[in-house]
Amino acid sequence: MGIKKKILILSAVILLISGAAAFLFIRQSEFLKKETVFIAVTAPMSGAEKKRGEDMLKGIRLYLESAKRLKQLGNRTIELIIRDDMNNADEAARIASEIVSDKRVLMVIGDFGSDTYASASPIYKKGGIPIVTASCMTDDTQADNEWYFSVVPDVAFQGRFIANYVIGTLKNKSACIIFEKSLYGTNLAQSFEEAANRRGIVIGRKWSFETGKYSAQSGQIAQDFTTLTEPGMVFVAANGIESAKIVSELKSKLPSLSFIGTDSFTEAFVSEMKKSDMPGPDSYNSGIYAASYFMPNIAGETADMFIKLFSDTYYHAPSSQAAIYYDAACMAIEAILKSDIQGKGHIRGDRKKVKDALAGFYRMENSVKGVTGHIYFNSKGSALKHLYVGNYQKNHFVPAFSQFKETTEPDSIGNMFKKTLDGRVMLVYGNIINKTKVVFVGIHLNAISSVTPSEYIADFDLWFRFGGQFKDADVEFTNSINPVHLGSPIRESSDHDVTTRIYHVKSAFRITPDYHKYPLDGSTLAIRFRHHSETRNQLIYIPDFASPSQILGKDAGASLPDLGKEWKSTGLSFHTDVISNVSTLGSPKFFNKPNNILYSQFNAEISAKRNDAALVVKVVSPYVFILICLSVIGFIRPQKFRLRLSGLLIIFIAAIIFQLKFYYDVPAEYLLNADYFFFVIYAVIILTMFIIVRGCRFSPNTISGKKG
Repeated sequence: MGIKKKILILSAVILLISGAAAFLFIRQSEFLKKETVFIAVTAPMSGAEKKRGEDMLKGIRLYLESAKRLKQLGNRTIELIIRDDMNNADEAARIASEIVSDKRVLMVIGDFGSDTYASASPIYKKGGIPIVTASCMTDDTQADNEWYFSVVPDVAFQGRFIANYVIGTLKNKSACIIFEKSLYGTNLAQSFEEAANRRGIVIGRKWSFETGKYSAQSGQIAQDFTTLTEPGMVFVAANGIESAKIVSELKSKLPSLSFIGTDSFTEAFVSEMKKSDMPGPDSYNSGIYAASYFMPNIAGETADMFIKLFSDTYYHAPSSQAAIYYDAACMAIEAILKSDIQGKGHIRGDRKKVKDALAGFYRMENSVKGVTGHIYFNSKGSALKHLYVGNYQKNHFVPAFSQFKETTEPDSIGNMFKKTLDGRVMLVYGNIINKTKVVFVGIHLNAISSVTPSEYIADFDLWFRFGGQFKDADVEFTNSINPVHLGSPIRESSDHDVTTRIYHVKSAFRITPDYHKYPLDGSTLAIRFRHHSETRNQLIYIPDFASPSQILGKDAGASLPDLGKEWKSTGLSFHTDVISNVSTLGSPKFFNKPNNILYSQFNAEISAKRNDAALVVKVVSPYVFILICLSVIGFIRPQKFRLRLSGLLIIFIAAIIFQLKFYYDVPAEYLLNADYFFFVIYAVIILTMFIIVRGCRFSPNTISGKKG
């Protein structure tokens, strides 16, 4: 075979292999190429409602970034198409038409008022595009749109929930209603009134006003209230700005009135109330309540993680708007992942698949756990879940003493009829919602003593502030060395059905030391407790916003406790978390499958740094000695082979002795920063020995000690 023929055959083979490789590379690239899914976001990004739109977008983006970081999106990337509807009905309709005709858009996440929804919804419905929102449905016409899904309860649920709370928890048997003449206000007031009538609440008076025109009727409404002998609870169904005007004006004239509203009583309401001249109430219970979608202090561990992630990203606390649209984005992505969409060229079919996937979340068992609770939809596309009740105190909303939430514990409802009459269970739209107590907790540290790396003694005053009944004697300190019995309170007081009990405690508590940076380490001195028998579905602890001076009636003293000479306190914090315990609950059906029970745990934590200069010198000295010895070895002439080798061996043995002594002094079962120093020393010594021995193989004069 000639050389030219060989070259020709070789070239053909190379070309064939190259072509096959290129083909496989292109196919693989297409396979690995990420599919882009487009989601339209409609929100008021300008005008009076601009902040709502900004908060909404922050919540959506935060979820998408989190899902991307956790690799939950698989082979897809999500791209948002953001449209500003300015909260204007005509603009919302125009944008809806453009979105429906855009063949890239798979679905919509939108914030709708009653007017913008009325104009945009028929367009989305006709175009067959799914909508996920955190705007509540206001009437049955919205429920006719099978493409519409809301992660918050509708107004019918909210009105019934609030009516049940008014009679069952606040024990009001009469009420008045003030509502705005909008689709939202009118239907919310109607839902509350219907539920109130069923529960035996007497509706004394009703007032309505045109949107933005409450001030024109405020004088007459205030005058009408003076003629009522028992006005009871005043239910306000209006937007946040109007609600703030109603409450501030009526409270200034009739301070004894009590009010309750919906989520509109939160951010916008608080901002407006701060602008008003209404003085702060003297008592802790100001008589202003709201049922909200989200309340950070009691929303649970998923919400705690969301709050931290949001704060770390945006450097401020999240609003309820951000939280509920984080959940809206979560539901949208969950539906996309479950719908097996085909991508480009199949947009109509893909939209229907996403709609069907959303409709598939129809019961608690297949719900999605969001930051505002478990999310699943009723037949009308509205979320079925509890609301959080807050109490307005000194320009802040804090959790009310009684909450209602879906129970996840087996056999916990028991006698439903009796519990309903006792106010321990609420039945709304067929949903069984269990009562949960909220107890405010505070600790004032009097003294810290006998601090060691593993334990310390704390002397402190502990108080509980609660409504109704609370078995504080059943408190269990989870990190105390010996059982702690609270005994009798040193002081107890009651005001407006709010009880405050104060205990004095002195006991030893365990410390879980962290020796990684020893002897420049830090530690956390904690006081932790939970209730022995009441689970998180029954009891939630939260840190009290009241100061020790307000509760104890004495000077709170230094903000940080003195920890003695060897330790220095650097911070003091109070927070709650969840602790779990595996139990069968005494039920035979759980004998082979124990149930994981969650408890609310309160934590007081003192951050401390070791402040012992003598210990630092003692620990660091061996390191310095070893380094000096190694330096000395470097100055010994190469001809002194045996001396250099003997010196290194001695240093090696000394390092081992120092490290063993270090292990004896520090009882840690993990590697410390100091260990890595010793490992480096060992490596340097061994390497140096190897170089010396290898060098001597080629220098017989060095071994014999003769000069060359």
